[in-house]
Amino acid sequence: MKFSKILILCFLIIQTIAPLAIAATPGSLELDLSSSDYRKALEGRQVLFSNSGLERILKIGQRNLDWLELINKNRPDDKKLELSTAATQGGIPIESPRKSNPTIIQADFDAITATLPKSVSDVLLNNWPQSEQPPIEDEAFLEIARKIDRSYQSASRWILQEPDLWSYTMRSNMDIRGYVFLSREAGLEAKLKGWTGLDAEVRKNFENWLVGECHNSNHSIQDCKNILSHEISVKGHPWNFHLTYLAGSKELYDGFFELQNSRSDSHWNAGKSLYTVPFKTPELPAVGLWLSTNIEDEWRFNGFQLRLNFKSNGSGMPRVVFEAGATPHVDGLGGNTITMDANRSIQEYSSRWTIRHEFGHVLGFPDCYVEYYDNEDSVMISYQIDIENLMCSRKGKFKQTHLDELRKAN
Repeated sequence: MKFSKILILCFLIIQTIAPLAIAATPGSLELDLSSSDYRKALEGRQVLFSNSGLERILKIGQRNLDWLELINKNRPDDKKLELSTAATQGGIPIESPRKSNPTIIQADFDAITATLPKSVSDVLLNNWPQSEQPPIEDEAFLEIARKIDRSYQSASRWILQEPDLWSYTMRSNMDIRGYVFLSREAGLEAKLKGWTGLDAEVRKNFENWLVGECHNSNHSIQDCKNILSHEISVKGHPWNFHLTYLAGSKELYDGFFELQNSRSDSHWNAGKSLYTVPFKTPELPAVGLWLSTNIEDEWRFNGFQLRLNFKSNGSGMPRVVFEAGATPHVDGLGGNTITMDANRSIQEYSSRWTIRHEFGHVLGFPDCYVEYYDNEDSVMISYQIDIENLMCSRKGKFKQTHLDELRKAN
């Protein structure tokens, strides 16, 4: 196994095993967390605020959550105000990565609060008493609540990550945008070999992407810039430079989507259209129905169906456990224990999406997103490689690529 494949395996396994083990595993914060996850992560922590504005955002964000909880307390399920729904998921596309630091977070929050209606700002910003009914129409109130919540999540994430920026800096070689964007370029060879005839701005883009490919092979960014400059000065173009690092970047990219640790206890039917996975029968029938409804609904595609085979006896099979305040996770790629938060309703959209996603880790699929700290620009950069992919984004679904990996490995 090549060094780059070993590196990505270690990185992805750490992400999956300990999604919020911040102290023990620096730089291991999952990208798709809920506000409840952030709130739980911050509870009992002694936070040293490097920016007092972020502390204020946290307090207002938590007040926002408290208000929603009060409003929902006596509402029937179909009338509750949910921050996260299937329709509100947009993902973080690789073409438009999220950039974050205290200055950006504060500016976004200030822009939101500057437009709040007085009836809402009095409660959130000035600590007026919270009402059991929104002071404005539900949808308008929910739109504001979601914006405040996004700022709360951003501030929480920065506060949790800031002590480990050194670790996130070391992840910059996982940035595969160079490979992705170069692979999309039609006539790339002709363009790179015709280097001197390219527009200056086009050359700049190519330079950044080529340096990214080189950096994927664990060379420093400065070394990559020097090597690229030398290659162009000697040969007049960077085509051979691209070929030198192409395979390493492709291997790194492919690793985000490959089945890393396939199960040996599952089986296919003769036509490989039905894949059966054993699962420990939950104590509550309602939980079993929830599992089969969500997992089997997600893991099906174009005539293929995954089926859970519930068993009361036996060891070494997947199971779900509920712990109060737990951050949902699986005990490793291809692991058996899915831990969910006992304080969260399993019928919430967030819980239903989470069990579908976490089951992908049970099958052996890694997360497919990138997050690192850019020292040069002093920003955290995050993106989901494919926002249509279940293992990358809350917007994603089970895809043909997942099915191909399952069939290839089993």
